[in-house]
Amino acid sequence: MRIMYYVGLSMVLASILMPTVVVGVAGQVVIYDNHLSYVDRYGLLRVVGEVENAGNISVESVIITANFYDSQGTIVETSHTFAMLSILPPRTKTPFKITVTTSSPDLISRINRYTLNATFQESKTELMKTLLLLSNDSHTDGFGLLHITGEVQNNGTLMSSYTEVISTCYGEDGKVVAANSVLTSPHRLDPGQKAIFDITVTDENIVPYEIVIIGKNQSANISRYEIMAVSKEAILVPEFSSTVAIMLVICLSASVMILKRKPDH
Repeated sequence: MRIMYYVGLSMVLASILMPTVVVGVAGQVVIYDNHLSYVDRYGLLRVVGEVENAGNISVESVIITANFYDSQGTIVETSHTFAMLSILPPRTKTPFKITVTTSSPDLISRINRYTLNATFQESKTELMKTLLLLSNDSHTDGFGLLHITGEVQNNGTLMSSYTEVISTCYGEDGKVVAANSVLTSPHRLDPGQKAIFDITVTDENIVPYEIVIIGKNQSANISRYEIMAVSKEAILVPEFSSTVAIMLVICLSASVMILKRKPDH
């Protein structure tokens, strides 16, 4: 089963324009139209976004594939990734992050548009809704990195193993600008046990203000984030999910990126 997006891009130096999207949906998995693409300071092209299981049964092995085309309609590059939640219950969202591993300026300069496809399988695994988000907060450290911290609890009767917390950060226009995850400490939770987490919002170790957002002369800011907790056995209780607006400004500015870059020798 798959869904497809058609996205147009316009290259400006090493930047890619925010896409105009035509949406198509089939099956149960929907790719939201709030994804965006950018080129990081290492010259790697990335696409971040999120998908939702719009059906009434759980799905797994959700793979998002991006095909990149030149102006003649020829595919010049293909890349894919798994959704960050390996099992996606009904009416649940999860982010994804695609990275084109080549940093060839010649290849990137040829890209005119891209399409997104999602494939998935129906899952027989049903996650228990027994993880609780007890608290969460955010702050910036001395390097300007955003940290999302908090505490979760296993409210079930069984062990929760490999417990992790996933954050999806949104810009002021609702676009996904970052997606990160971290294992809780500890990650194996007995029934009733609590654990803390500390997510550092980066993109493959690129600080947020060094990301180049496409087609914008002004800065793009992280204005809110959402948190999801999941393990091999359990997932966050829906009413404990968290959407948080943050007051701090995380600038994703190309000009700052250039100023931060050391001169070549």
